[in-house]
Amino acid sequence: MQCDDQNECTTDDFCHVGTCTGGDPLVCTVPACASGASCVNGEGCVIDWSPEGAECDDDNECTTADQCDADHQCVGTTNPCDDQNPCTTDTCDPVNGCTNVADLALNGTVCDAGGSDCSGVGSCKDGTCEAGTGDSCDDGNPCTKDTCDPVAGCVNNPWNVITECDDGDPCTSNDQCEGAVCKGTASGDEDVTITCGQKNAFDNDGCCCFNKSQILDMGVQPANTTMECCLTPGFNQGCKDTATIAVSSDGTSWATVDSYATTSFAKPNGGWEAVC
Repeated sequence: MQCDDQNECTTDDFCHVGTCTGGDPLVCTVPACASGASCVNGEGCVIDWSPEGAECDDDNECTTADQCDADHQCVGTTNPCDDQNPCTTDTCDPVNGCTNVADLALNGTVCDAGGSDCSGVGSCKDGTCEAGTGDSCDDGNPCTKDTCDPVAGCVNNPWNVITECDDGDPCTSNDQCEGAVCKGTASGDEDVTITCGQKNAFDNDGCCCFNKSQILDMGVQPANTTMECCLTPGFNQGCKDTATIAVSSDGTSWATVDSYATTSFAKPNGGWEAVC
C-alpha cells in the first residue's frame, strides 16, 4: 500500500509492518548548465549551476558554440551548414544535423571552380562545380593582355605596344589603348564656326554676292563623318548665291557631294539669318 514517509528524497513509499517506508532514492536531473544536482530533505533537488559563459550542450545539432546565459539556459549559435559548395542545398535537422544534398535545379548555374589553373568560371552539375573551358582569363577589356600564371592564376596587364580598340563612342575615331583604357579622338562632329573672311590655301579674299568664290576649308575629317553646314550669306539684302559642298582625298581633285541655294535675309536686330 502506498504512503508518504515525509521525505522528499524518496520515491514509491510503501507500508511495511505498520510503518511507511521510503522507496528508491530520488534521482535529480542535472540541467545542461549545471555541474551537478542532489536531493536535500525538506528542500528537494538542489542544483549546482555553472557560471555564465560556461560551455554546455543544448542537444540541438543545428547549433554550435553552446554557452550558458545569465538565466542558466544553454544557448547556441545557429549552424548554417554551409559546405561552401554552391551546387548543393544545405539544410539542418536538430537530431541528425547538417545535410548537404546535390540540387539538380542548380544545374547550369554559374559557380567558381576555384584554384589557380585558369580553368575558368564553372557551372553546377549534379552537386559539383565543374571548371569551364577555353580562354577563361579574358576580362573583356581589349586594352589588357590576358595571360595565365600557374601560381597567381589569371593576369590582366595593359599592353606595352600600340593597340587598336573600340571605345564604343561613334563620335570618336583612331581609337587606341592608353594603359588599360580605350580612348578615341573626336571625329570632328562638333560645331565649327568659320567666318566669311577666312584665309586658306584655296581662297584669300572675297565673299558671296561679290562674284567671287569663297571656300570654307573644313579641314581633314575622318571617313563617314556626318556634318551639318550652316552658311550665313550677307552684305546685301536679298543676295542670292549657291553653296557647294565638295570633298577631296588629296586636296587636288574635288567631288561635289551637295549644293543648295542661299539668300541673304537681314535680322531685325542686325546680323543675317543662317541657311543650313
